[in-house]
Amino acid sequence: MDRYVNLVFSLGSALNLCITGFLFWYFVTPFLLKKKGLSATGVVYALVMLWLKLIPYELDGGVCYGIGTLAAFLVMYRMDRRNGKQKIFLSLTFYLLNWIAWGIVLGPWDILYSVIIRGQNLSGYPGIRFVLFVIIEVLFVTMDIAAEVLLIKVIHGAYHYKSENLTIREFILLSAPSFSVMAGYWIINFYSRIYEKDLGQYIEDNHFEFIWLRALYMAISFAALLVVILSYQRIKDGQRKEKEDAVFSRQMEDMKRHMEEIERLYFDIRSLKHDMANHVMLLERLYGKEGSGEEQDGGQIERVRGRKEAAEYMTKLKAHVEESVLEMKSGNPVTDVILREKRKEAEAKGIAFRTDFHYPQDTNVEAFDLSILLNNAINNAIEAAQTCRESFISVQSYRRRNAYMIEVWNSCDGVRAVDEESGLPYSTKKEPGHGFGLATMRKVAQRYHGDIDVRQDGESFILSIMIMVSG
Repeated sequence: MDRYVNLVFSLGSALNLCITGFLFWYFVTPFLLKKKGLSATGVVYALVMLWLKLIPYELDGGVCYGIGTLAAFLVMYRMDRRNGKQKIFLSLTFYLLNWIAWGIVLGPWDILYSVIIRGQNLSGYPGIRFVLFVIIEVLFVTMDIAAEVLLIKVIHGAYHYKSENLTIREFILLSAPSFSVMAGYWIINFYSRIYEKDLGQYIEDNHFEFIWLRALYMAISFAALLVVILSYQRIKDGQRKEKEDAVFSRQMEDMKRHMEEIERLYFDIRSLKHDMANHVMLLERLYGKEGSGEEQDGGQIERVRGRKEAAEYMTKLKAHVEESVLEMKSGNPVTDVILREKRKEAEAKGIAFRTDFHYPQDTNVEAFDLSILLNNAINNAIEAAQTCRESFISVQSYRRRNAYMIEVWNSCDGVRAVDEESGLPYSTKKEPGHGFGLATMRKVAQRYHGDIDVRQDGESFILSIMIMVSG
């Protein structure tokens, strides 16, 4: 019977290790950009742990789990080298979550085991005791996995900025309680082994309260981890608010500049209108230069010279008119200026720029909000398109009943990874204040009960903005 008991115990332990490998993959997946082949981290974890279990050398459980976690970390880091400090923190956290879940579940399981297996009521029924032992082992594995899944879900829910790179200070902040918990873990194990070595008995057999004290310590340890993660999120919230305020201030400056540009253009138009009579009179004089009858040859030369001067004057006047008149006719001077500036910027970088944008007249849409949408959308498009061979940008808008749509197409090089939580691409910008363009556009769209959507079609990137309008 002991042989069967050991077999069931070994099978239960192996099953637990395999499922734990799967949980490692489940835990780190939301934090990584590259999802393809990521299951290899869990497979390596399970294989290493099973190998350590089968080798004839007896190793401490903490060391074994540490080796398995290290092997999974190396595979994970090789697949995605971005944000290495965060991967260290995730590996360390999972190592502790595995131990915390085990310690919390061990108390209820030990009560069942003591009452059913160690009790005297079934001492004369070895078959029934064996069946109950199998049931208890399955229950323990189930409870252990369920507890670990619950802890992982809590961490996932508390850790919002999964795609954010950790700085050294943030890594130290997040990891400090983990190292403290790990120190407590090793101290508890050390004294448990000393007790067993000196007395030849497990400390749990003589001091049953030890199991519950250890479970309490583990619950407190998890609470400490959670509090630090929540504190980190509050810090990131504050930083994001500061950056969003900086972005908003920059957008206000852009709006002010656009209004100044509109005022300048309108002033040029008024000046041009005021001086037009003088321009016409001067052209009439240049074209009307005639020589006297006695000096026909000289008069012919004078007429040719006058017409040449008139043509040069007309060329300069035409350039001045084109400079003073908005080329864009979107239906609003603010969006006209934005499209005019962005087209010049794009063409200066060799990007073909096409537009069929029309301002939604007689609606509740404010020009300032549309300026935010257009500025951010076209800035992102220019940045992405300028590295392509056949670069282009296309801006168009249309209305379907109360839904007003803006679509910005641009050429792109490579596939952009998308954040599963937000549905938006990860920002590749490293400068302060960047990376909030899409989030800002989403806020503006949601203010009008709309949203934004991004998709990639081959070498084209499409941003769709929908806002609900009234009027």
